Amino acid sequence: MHVLGMNLSSNPQIIIICGCTLRLSCNGGITQHSDIVLRNILIKDGKIAAIVDWESVGWYPEYWEYTQWAASNYMSSQIWHDLRDVVLDPYPDKLRVDEYLSTVFTHL
Repeated sequence: MHVLGMNLSSNPQIIIICGCTLRLSCNGGITQHSDIVLRNILIKDGKIAAIVDWESVGWYPEYWEYTQWAASNYMSSQIWHDLRDVVLDPYPDKLRVDEYLSTVFTHL
């Protein structure tokens, strides 16, 4: 799979960076970026140079980055949405609950 002009199979750093989960766990929480979108990944010379927009970083449950991916990437291409299941552990049940709750709280 190619993303941002990089071949994922030959560039494992993008898998780590796209998930952007800093595996610092404490009581079930993990420090996570929470807004991994293409516009927040800066590329220089075909390599990831920086990840920006850290205002949503926090200590979240392990599934958080997975469930937030769709909300953060609503304008991104389908390949970016498909990448979520490649770079992150899937949590389909948590995603369904999150999607349901977002419709409930959007309409309040």
